[in-house]
Amino acid sequence: MEVNSLSTPAIHDTITDTPGISSPDNGDENQNPIQKQKRAKTSVAWSEFKEVVLPNGTKKAECIHCKVKLIINATGSTTQFNRHLSRCLRRKASMRQQHISFPTAGNNVPTTILPALSGKFDMSKMRELIAHWVYESEKAKLKTLLKTVTKISLTTDLWNSGNQKMEYMVLTGHWIDSTWRLNRRILNFVRLPPPWTGIAIADGIFKCLMGWGIENKIYTISVDNALSNDVAIKVLKENFEVSGKLLCGGKLFHVRCCAHILNLIVQDGLHQIRHIIDDIYESVLYINSSESRLKVFPRVKERDINYHNNPSDEDWEKVEKVCEVLKVFSGSTKLISGSDYPTSNLFLKEVCAVKCMLDSKSESEDEFIRVMVRKMKQKFDKYWGECNVLMSVAAILDPRLKMRVIQWAFPKMYSEAEGRANMVTVRDVLYELYGEYVQANQGVTIARASTSQGDGHGAIDEVAVVEGAKAWDDFSTFLDVVETVEPSQSELDCYLGEGCHKCVGDHDSFDALQWWKANSTKFPVLSRMAREILAIPITTVASESAFSAGSRVIDSYRASLSPATVEMLLCGCDWCRTLNGVKKGCKKEEDENHLEIQLPVLSGDGSQQIG
Repeated sequence: MEVNSLSTPAIHDTITDTPGISSPDNGDENQNPIQKQKRAKTSVAWSEFKEVVLPNGTKKAECIHCKVKLIINATGSTTQFNRHLSRCLRRKASMRQQHISFPTAGNNVPTTILPALSGKFDMSKMRELIAHWVYESEKAKLKTLLKTVTKISLTTDLWNSGNQKMEYMVLTGHWIDSTWRLNRRILNFVRLPPPWTGIAIADGIFKCLMGWGIENKIYTISVDNALSNDVAIKVLKENFEVSGKLLCGGKLFHVRCCAHILNLIVQDGLHQIRHIIDDIYESVLYINSSESRLKVFPRVKERDINYHNNPSDEDWEKVEKVCEVLKVFSGSTKLISGSDYPTSNLFLKEVCAVKCMLDSKSESEDEFIRVMVRKMKQKFDKYWGECNVLMSVAAILDPRLKMRVIQWAFPKMYSEAEGRANMVTVRDVLYELYGEYVQANQGVTIARASTSQGDGHGAIDEVAVVEGAKAWDDFSTFLDVVETVEPSQSELDCYLGEGCHKCVGDHDSFDALQWWKANSTKFPVLSRMAREILAIPITTVASESAFSAGSRVIDSYRASLSPATVEMLLCGCDWCRTLNGVKKGCKKEEDENHLEIQLPVLSGDGSQQIG
């Protein structure tokens, strides 16, 4: 018995391992030790079906798309499965999701992008492909648009991503198109590897310009006052001067950011009351943390023993005096940092207002204000002590101001001798710049004339043969040939000789670009000069605004984004926003959400009262 019990399993193992050997079915499958091997599922149809067991114990195959259950044949045939898949509507809809069609920029034929999804829809992969498609499509459109632009002004700045520990450089282009509309585009948002020297910055900028094909169209570059930027501008200026593409000898090429200068001036003044500002800041945080504290703000010092940052009465008086000084800076900053980036003709009056305020307050009887403002004035003179030629030329091209603006502003900003010398400097640069535009226009005229034949009479004979619109084109060529004698008075002299334009209605609503557009036929050369001068950005606010978007894109959850993907997202978003006329919204202050609080004031006898 022991021999039989030990030998039986061995026999069973031998029979089971031997292919093709089976035993008759005795009706008890669980007790039958000899089982037939299952046939392998080699058909691809099984990848879209799963085997399920019904409550009655029957096995069926369920479609993963529509959940229809089919009989599993004993022979292992999958014909019924393939027939069902060919008719399954859910499967067809799922397969269509694997192909997404986008219209191309050049024609109406859609372009199909088939991602490598291995039969599975990957949303992250599709997001990447869509971003790449939008970026490349809009970049091609922008590149075509830039070919029609004659001069482009740039702003650039550097930004360090705290989440990625990388340095990025943004390059923004500014120009006014043929319809006299001010355009601004983020051209590049690229990673700048260390070291971040002036030469490295200049090299990065030049590579970006070559990528767009606009290296010979650069007018000015606006940067902040970092030393590395000064070196970069010097290197770029030397390179551009070799090709002779800089107007007026490059005198206008380097533009210092006005917003940065104003910030430096204000910071020097606020340094005098830094401890007061810290107390007020901590007080605001402490009181806003509880609504009950906010309601009893005038007596919070008496009721709350944990409150230690209460500004004294003298501190509040100093803050009130400082706010009067900062009102002028606030108005200038709102103009400079506006969402609809202003043209360059508006800044000279703002700088003059700041200068007049500093001169007045520097002689104040209050020693505190006098010391603070004199320190601010030193910073002002460091950057704007010399005449800002670009700002003055742009203001002259405002038909409301003309030469009268420097005759009014310079005596307020400079001494009598300096004012006269600066007026001569600005006038010389203005006429030198206009002369270069006249020469460029004559070169275009000569090029047109060289295509015509004869001395003008041949052009008339040719016009007689041509009909319709082409006749007028040939007539324009004829005028270029026969009217080569320059007028006795230049366009610039005519413009300056006329009186200043007087606005009807709201003075601030005047648009200098629309005025030049209406008078472009009267001043064809001067209007082209005004179009390119007024487009020059006086600040780098346009580039710095990209960094706020960059901080939202590269947050702690997206710190692994590659620099190329970051550029696609930021540039593509900027281009699409401009294409659809979408502007960044501003939060509106609602008066009903403001809680009015009463501050303690001193009475005549020195006691505190609630005012």
